[in-house]
Amino acid sequence: MQSRPSLEHPVAQGPALLAWIQRDLPLLKPKMRGVAEQLVRQAATLHQQGIEDLAQQTRTTPATIVRLAKRYGFVGFSDLKVAFLPPAPDNAPLAALITRIQQDLPRLSPKMRKVGENLLGHSGTLHLQRIKPLAQQAGTTTTTIVRLAKRYGFVGFHDLKLAFLPAATGPQAATTLLNKNRL
Repeated sequence: MQSRPSLEHPVAQGPALLAWIQRDLPLLKPKMRGVAEQLVRQAATLHQQGIEDLAQQTRTTPATIVRLAKRYGFVGFSDLKVAFLPPAPDNAPLAALITRIQQDLPRLSPKMRKVGENLLGHSGTLHLQRIKPLAQQAGTTTTTIVRLAKRYGFVGFHDLKLAFLPAATGPQAATTLLNKNRL
């Protein structure tokens, strides 16, 4: 059996995660197995669902779904959904955002500069990061991270981290994910 990843290291995504879940099916308790089987069936459209929808379909609770997500190293259902998003063919928006942050660094306040440097340093795994540990790593507050996100046109940190998905997820999938229930 594959060991569980720690949150400091990227977890399996896409086909690798799907294969891992399929191998795990016989080891899961019945309710969790039902959720896992539904994830396998709906992997391509999982990003379009809310946690309540999935709980209703599988006759479980959101807590069961979150426990399953945590089993595979995710913080919650939102992060699990992100792992199933298909990559977009063009990552130009992400490249433009990174360039803009890099160009702005010298003009930012010291605290915001530290956050910007930290975001750029974690750009490949930012979509897996939580705001509090990131603030601690940057030696600042969560409020400063949210202010930086808003500076670049995002509603908050969650929206900013979606922009940093590997291979830059397409705008339609990201918009759909933002509009669904999150934990």
